[in-house]
Amino acid sequence: LGSLTPPQPNASSTQPKEDPPMRELQSGIFETTETLPRSPSDIGPIHPYCLVGRLQRAEPEEAAARILTFSQNLGQWVGVSWKRLVEQMHTDYKLDREGTEALREYDRRCDVRQRHIVRSNLALLLIAVASIGLGLAINPIVGVAFCFIFVALHWSILGKMTPKKPVAPVRPNLPMSVIYFMGPQAVVNGIHELVKLGMLRTETIGAGDEEQTIFFPTAQLVTHLAA
Repeated sequence: LGSLTPPQPNASSTQPKEDPPMRELQSGIFETTETLPRSPSDIGPIHPYCLVGRLQRAEPEEAAARILTFSQNLGQWVGVSWKRLVEQMHTDYKLDREGTEALREYDRRCDVRQRHIVRSNLALLLIAVASIGLGLAINPIVGVAFCFIFVALHWSILGKMTPKKPVAPVRPNLPMSVIYFMGPQAVVNGIHELVKLGMLRTETIGAGDEEQTIFFPTAQLVTHLAA
């Protein structure tokens, strides 16, 4: 995925660090302290990671869907850290690439096997024609016998030399995502857009290597999607 830098929050969208600190429900998932007008279930089902037509563009739709999916799965509004989002995208992207490479290798092996069979069948045809020609020139019975012998030997050798039929790979059931076609920067751009529109608010906790940027849905986003 390369190096991804989290969107820099606008001053108006940034909240000061909570005191006491925000409660981390899971790794990179934080409980929100803001009261939102609806519950996560009110915005309707989110097919990972798809909110088609609800935010006009694929980038902010996927960014919102990735963040809101955590709230729906937990049954409460939560914020998601930048690190957790990057890890999620990295896993999806890696599985997609691995699945694509496995399918290419399967196609390559099928092609090698098919070409081997075609060449073998051509050789079989030439042997049969040569045997029949020899038989017609010498003795029809001998020619037919030669033909059967050579064909039997050919199939015996062919069975041992033909590559085994490859097993089709089982591709993982991955969610819909723009990162497979547009790269992960598309989701980063979507987060930028949502922050700018006030549909996401950010909080920064920790310092130095422990610093984390957390993205929370806002009432504006929830109201828009629940309408």
